[in-house]
Amino acid sequence: MSQEQNEIVEGDERAPNDGAVDADHAASVDVGRVFALSDGVFAIAATLLVLEIRLPDGLDHQQFLHALGDTVPALRGYLISFLVIGQLWLGHHRQFRALLVVSPRVARLNLVLLGLVALLPFPTALLSRYESEHASVALYSVNVAAIFLTQAAIAALTAHRNEVRGLTDRRARQVWLVRSAAPAAVFLLSVPAALLVEPSLVLYAWIVVFLALGQGTRLLAKPRDRVVAPAETPGDPA
Repeated sequence: MSQEQNEIVEGDERAPNDGAVDADHAASVDVGRVFALSDGVFAIAATLLVLEIRLPDGLDHQQFLHALGDTVPALRGYLISFLVIGQLWLGHHRQFRALLVVSPRVARLNLVLLGLVALLPFPTALLSRYESEHASVALYSVNVAAIFLTQAAIAALTAHRNEVRGLTDRRARQVWLVRSAAPAAVFLLSVPAALLVEPSLVLYAWIVVFLALGQGTRLLAKPRDRVVAPAETPGDPA
């Protein structure tokens, strides 16, 4: 092996396909820019959720108490969507910090994901105002399922192209994929459920299942199976 080939192998933890770095990786995107844009979109989407929680002006005491009770659907929608966005943000950081390179294909998929995240306040508003409508719950389920499916597509693509640190065996690959695919499956199943059962039951089921999924994936990922993220340096985000 020549000295130049040695430098390629030692400088790139990913085993190059066909012995050479393809054009997709040569044009890789700076992960710092990906985090900057993504964090901004997640933060704005989370902030917009609270705009649905408001009271009209000029209320007397009884009207105020009544209006306060009317904010319960908006508060419930806010809680569900904030849990979704928070879980997505944590998963997004974990996912991208484990990548060896952010290829243009992954960057484009990330833009699709961010577009769907930015759309989330709209079905959340429908959920808050028309929570008894089956279509509102179904539409919300479709939006969230699409976000997690896009995240799962990023996981599958990067695993297939050997762009992830620590995917040394089949179990590690399964954990890598399940973290995004499991929530997507939950919300996909919610679409027919929202059309068949009482919508409010689906809303509460989301909260319970989502918390259970977070605990389940942590138990599934034993220490030896966890994807290794790059070592943090001073100033890196936690």
